[in-house]
Amino acid sequence: NGILNDVSKKLLKLFSAYLPAGVWAGIIYVFSAQSSLPGFDVVFYDYVFKKFSHMFVYAVFYFLLFRAVNYENDSLKKNWWLPFVITFGYAVLDEFHQVFTPRRHPSPLDVGFDMIGASVVFLRQYRYI
Repeated sequence: NGILNDVSKKLLKLFSAYLPAGVWAGIIYVFSAQSSLPGFDVVFYDYVFKKFSHMFVYAVFYFLLFRAVNYENDSLKKNWWLPFVITFGYAVLDEFHQVFTPRRHPSPLDVGFDMIGASVVFLRQYRYI
């Protein structure tokens, strides 16, 4: 009973660590699957809004992945590269997914904006900014 209880506590802790990142990935997928997204009538404002949105959404995604990957790591040396690689991979897959979405097209530039968002969180976490 004690071993089973310990295992269930660890599974619950693991699940609660990764669930927010999984939910956020689902939210990204749902928005990416939309044929059109809300924006502004002025092209410049629309561009800035959408690129800022990319940075924000992937900043949150990286943060949630960082939190999940390091959920049992109490040391000062945290694993930053695995969440970064996962974030990059998901950004690339998200753009590829848009090939199959009407009126959407993939953009390597969007992956760059996604990674700027992740990089800002990384830089802030390690107090570079």
